[in-house]
Order: sequence, then structure tokens, then C-alpha cells
Amino acid sequence: MIFVFVALVKNISIVMENKDTYFVAVKIFLLDPKENLLIIKDRFGDWDIPGGRLRDQDFDIPLESIVERKMTEEIGENVKYKLGEPAVFMRHERDEILSSDHREKRRIFAIGYIAKYAEGEIMLGKNHTEHEWVPIKTFDASSKFTGGWLQGIKDFQNKYKELLFSILLITLSLTLSACSVTGKAAVVDTAIIPFTDHKSCVKMCQDNFCEVSIEGQASCLQQGFDSCQKSCDLRFKK
Repeated sequence: MIFVFVALVKNISIVMENKDTYFVAVKIFLLDPKENLLIIKDRFGDWDIPGGRLRDQDFDIPLESIVERKMTEEIGENVKYKLGEPAVFMRHERDEILSSDHREKRRIFAIGYIAKYAEGEIMLGKNHTEHEWVPIKTFDASSKFTGGWLQGIKDFQNKYKELLFSILLITLSLTLSACSVTGKAAVVDTAIIPFTDHKSCVKMCQDNFCEVSIEGQASCLQQGFDSCQKSCDLRFKK
């Protein structure tokens, strides 16, 4: 019986050795109406986005309430925003300075929410020294971020482009429906498209308005393409 008990304890120890320990955090990708992302620098000189780890007493508290607390602590109680759904998940490893002044490695699993900034002055808390608004579409995250936070920013940028493209497809679908019903081409605004050059913008127009073989709609679709291409021309000053 003693042998069995010792073997069982040994097996449990082996299993536990294979388990990793993570702190859990909530992070907020706060975007203003001009599609700029808020980033903040902590007192150790590292760039970050608003949010932080859950405390022991946060176990039964809704994550949205924890987001609200962290946002108030880090950027001020006057900032108003609309919180969206989780957009990305991140794993980050960092060396932390303990109260004994020793450094110890910490691993963090973070849930990244998207949020839309509405109003209010950014008033940083005691643990942060400065902030910037950076363009989410073109921001080079590697210039300020490292590790899991860097990958998280990149993942969010890709997700954001996918989101915009989904909105675009819905817009185009509604435009085509309007054409088939009214016989008139709606104006297509390409400003929401996450493209950076005229060629890719026009290709999108071709993919969505051209080579459609539904009889009786060719003229209407051509008008849609013309509207779309004109929007590309204006956007890229062609």
C-alpha cells in the first residue's frame, strides 16, 4: 500500500510539472473615430495598451467590470468609450521587479477587447508616463512593442482589416441589391477599405462589380463599378 501511495504521488508530481502557470489579464484596443489606437508607456519605459491582470478578489466579477476598473485606473474616469467583443488573445512573457528588487519571469494570458473611444481627456494613472494615438492600419508595432504584446498588436491589425473588409462586402451586397431593384447605381465609398494603393482598390471594384452574367443587370453593375473606381481615383488622387 505504501508503494502504491508513493507511486501515485510521484505520478501526480510529474503531471503537475508539465502544467504552466499564467496570470490572466484583460487588454483594450481603444480606437478613436480616426482609426487611431491608444498606446501607453509604463514607468519602466515599456509600451503597452490599457488593461491589466485580474486580482484574487476578481474571480466572480464580470470581465467587463474589470475592464471598466482598469480603464479608470490607467487612463482616467472621464474617458467615455463603447466596449466591444474580445478580438484577439495574447500570451506574453516578461521579467518583473519584485518588492525584493529581484527579477522574476511572469507569463500572462490576455483577452484583448476592441473598444470605440467617444470622448474625455486621457489622464494617465501613477504607473504610466505618456500616451500616443497611432494609426492602426499603418502603425509599425515592432517600433515600440516586443514579445506577446507585439504579436497581439499585429494580430489585431489583421483582425481589424478583416472586419473592415466584412463591412465592405456587406456594403457591396446592399449596393448590388439596390441596383437590381431600382435599376440605379448607388454611390460606393471605398474610404472604408483597408487598401494602401490605387491598383488593389480598383481590383476590388473589378472583383465585385465585373464579370457578372445575370441577364439584364450588366449596365447597372457597370455603373456600380464606375462609381467604385471613381471613389478609388479620388482617394488616391489619380
